[in-house]
Amino acid sequence: MFVHVKKQLDKKPASFFMFFVLVTLLIMSTRLHATTQTRLLQLTQKMTHLKASLTQDENQQSTLHQQLIDTQKKIDAQRADRALVHQTLDSKQADIVALQQLIDKQHTMLQHFQQQLAHILRVRYKMRQSNAWGPWHKPSDSPMHTQRLMRYYQSIIRAQEKIIQNIQQTQRDLQQKKQQLDEDIKKQQERQQQAQQQEEQWLALLAKQKQLLHDLQQQIHHQHQQLSDYEKNHQHLIHLVSSLTQKSVIQTRHPFTQMRKNLPYPVDARPIHSRKFTRGILFDIPEGTPIHAIYPGKIVFSDWLNGYGFLIIIDHGWGFMSIYGHNKSLLKQIGQTVAQHEVIALSGHSGSLKKDGLYFEIRHHGKAMTPYDWFISP
Repeated sequence: MFVHVKKQLDKKPASFFMFFVLVTLLIMSTRLHATTQTRLLQLTQKMTHLKASLTQDENQQSTLHQQLIDTQKKIDAQRADRALVHQTLDSKQADIVALQQLIDKQHTMLQHFQQQLAHILRVRYKMRQSNAWGPWHKPSDSPMHTQRLMRYYQSIIRAQEKIIQNIQQTQRDLQQKKQQLDEDIKKQQERQQQAQQQEEQWLALLAKQKQLLHDLQQQIHHQHQQLSDYEKNHQHLIHLVSSLTQKSVIQTRHPFTQMRKNLPYPVDARPIHSRKFTRGILFDIPEGTPIHAIYPGKIVFSDWLNGYGFLIIIDHGWGFMSIYGHNKSLLKQIGQTVAQHEVIALSGHSGSLKKDGLYFEIRHHGKAMTPYDWFISP
């Protein structure tokens, strides 16, 4: 039976080759489809994570907005308290002015009565020295009358002394009250100063919260824009990978896997400044630096791709592709074959890159691989 099959195959070598090609294409199509699904799943996970982050930020925005309202209420309450303190201070200052006026009036009365008392004492003294009683005493007055006049002067003196004592006590009371008012005013001034300091702290906190809210709003806006870009890139990626899956039928003579640790860098700049970036590496090179193909292959994509700018993808066969992003200009078109070291683009910062450089990836059936594992030591 095997001999019969062999004879049939010997008779139809062309049919066998076509059968082999179709089987190979079917296997590659299945692998590329799986790769496409993997990349789409990764992008979907990114979008899900971003949506969760947006929800968290929006909740934080709501909390921060409520904190702003609470802080503003505290500031308003502090200002109302300061206004009350100020009003109390004005009232106590007015009380002090009124007390001082009363003290001055009592002092004037005291001086008046003291002068009257001094006058009476001088008259009494002179009367005792000369027995001259003035117009109220006549030589014919009896001793009884003289005694009554003396008692009258004594009662006047006692009354004057009583008035003076009352005035002095009133002055002491007024001075004590003024001292208490002075202490109250000092306390109110300290309270006002503390209230002002507290208000300044609340105002500083309010300004900080407003800035945080502004920054958070900017971040939310950026995340919304980024989510929109992800969704657009998601659709572009579906279309691109679907197209490349249908067109990628290359099989090179030497498998790409044999080139591990033997591939050249895509740039000739020395020293090489590069770092890991997302799923690949980012080369820090000036704008316009020539970009080289790391291995022979066929250009399967040469166009703008959102998020990557001007992008070139080379199919090296056996499921391996190299990706070169953020270029200034593309020098090769889809369908062209390129040799190793051939210049394919000039570096730039197109797309989302903030400064000049080259974003580079190696993928196998759509799965990103570590490029450093493939480059020859510089």
